[in-house]
Amino acid sequence: MITKSQPIVSVVMPVYNTAQYLDEAIVSVLSQTLQDLELIAVNDGSTDHSGYILDNYAKNDKRVKVVHQENRGIAAARNRGMKEATGKYIAVMDSDDVCMPNRLEKQVSFMEKKPDIALLGSRCSFFGEGKERIGVCPALDAEIVKSRLLFLPTLSHTSVIMRHNVITKHNLYYDEGLPLAEDYELYTRFIKYGKIANLPDVLMKIRTHSESTTRRMTDAGDKYLREVHKRVLSQLKVKPTQEELAMHLSISISRFQKSHEYVEAAEQWLCKLMDANEVSNFCKPDVLSKTLFERWFALCANEYEFGLWTLRKMISSRLYVGWRDFSKVCFSFALRCILRRQSLRRLRAKTMEMSR
Repeated sequence: MITKSQPIVSVVMPVYNTAQYLDEAIVSVLSQTLQDLELIAVNDGSTDHSGYILDNYAKNDKRVKVVHQENRGIAAARNRGMKEATGKYIAVMDSDDVCMPNRLEKQVSFMEKKPDIALLGSRCSFFGEGKERIGVCPALDAEIVKSRLLFLPTLSHTSVIMRHNVITKHNLYYDEGLPLAEDYELYTRFIKYGKIANLPDVLMKIRTHSESTTRRMTDAGDKYLREVHKRVLSQLKVKPTQEELAMHLSISISRFQKSHEYVEAAEQWLCKLMDANEVSNFCKPDVLSKTLFERWFALCANEYEFGLWTLRKMISSRLYVGWRDFSKVCFSFALRCILRRQSLRRLRAKTMEMSR
């Protein structure tokens, strides 16, 4: 039971050398429309004046609790903050990002109405380098999120809120041995004990810069993703070979190869996942079929040089889900391509401007 002295939400914020962004991040938490909160900031051995800024806020606002520790990494800092938390819910955010004013109110309201949801994310916008842009709306339905977790995280971690009692009951803390993939791995354990969903509202602003977690994530090695894939595939009762793990990784991150042999091997692997789900009941078969087809479509679209061979291969496969879903995936794929080209044009323009 939550006592009157306990907040409804604990916001856990790991901090490492982000002094220049820290004021904006902290104020965005303390000025939330939902005021029944605590902010647990874990100073992970910062060498700039982040610690001083945090201590100053703690002196002036009793909702701020600061924990100082030697540098152990973001996963360890988050774990420390979660263990210090007292709220019914635990929200996470990075110390260079910004909460929208109604973030916590929206998420708590949803979680209170949906007791089967154990973890909830939201749509985000990106700012800091160039014009601010709104990210693609993530999967909202819990079954779709679950099926897509076989391949990639599908959530923006800085937007996540979790049920505290689920964390403590099932020991759902971050694996500190999986840097930059610890959030993804955590989701794959959460889905054993509750549903994961997203809100369509933009509730977080993610700052992009050279040292941001988002940027470093794209530069991470493959070995941590392979390990997470291995663990989540075990929930399908699948024990992949090293070759199958490599295939799964390439399909997940769209690192496709241009050959008939690759296309055929990828089809066999995706069909194997479909068959395994029939036995394990990991998620609803119709939902997984659509997720697998999204991957299959992206792979085949990459092989446009093969022309009619690729098209025939795509629609004759067991992975094909019919014209209606095919047209939806085509539209979604085309939209992503347009957005990607726009981003590349902005990047080229900025590069040319800097080189003048």
